[in-house]
Amino acid sequence: MQDTLQEATAKLRQAVESRVGGGCCEGGKCHPTSIDTQGPLLDPDQVIAEDDERTADSPFEAVSVMSQSQMEAAWAGVKSRVQARQRRVQEPVAAAEKPAEASEAERLLADAIATIRDRRAKYGPPLEHFLRTVGAINAIFAHKLREPLTPEDWAQIMMLDKLARHQEQSQRDNPLDGCGYAACWGEIMALQARSAGP
Repeated sequence: MQDTLQEATAKLRQAVESRVGGGCCEGGKCHPTSIDTQGPLLDPDQVIAEDDERTADSPFEAVSVMSQSQMEAAWAGVKSRVQARQRRVQEPVAAAEKPAEASEAERLLADAIATIRDRRAKYGPPLEHFLRTVGAINAIFAHKLREPLTPEDWAQIMMLDKLARHQEQSQRDNPLDGCGYAACWGEIMALQARSAGP
């Protein structure tokens, strides 16, 4: 195996010298005039420079021949440095992702989301449900309305209803449903804007 490695190294050296000597371009103008193929072995700590830049003693600037054990040691150094760098990058991300205890506002919104999902399964999407509701109201109160109510109007009316209920009885259900109706209002606005086009 040592003979095979030496033969491959000799062929590589010959190919490099041929190119540097002008074998691939005009007298080697696109290449350095010499490459150190007999220089010192690379230190694993230099394989990945801290600043990722090419330096005078960087592995980018020299070609060296290593034994199998030296290569394994160098790659172990590379792996160690990469893992350390990954840890430095991941630690702040992990800290940022660590869930904090939810505030009452966050719990309220989470409950509002669960309520919206439950109502959607029971009564259909808000736009369809509110269209049915205002359709009935518009039919019954057409003689009193200056113009028909819209699904957006109904979302706002229900938010007002929750505010009115809260004046009579203060309970968590009122802001919870208020959040839900506000979210339905936003969904209806987005759907209508999309259907209206540019």
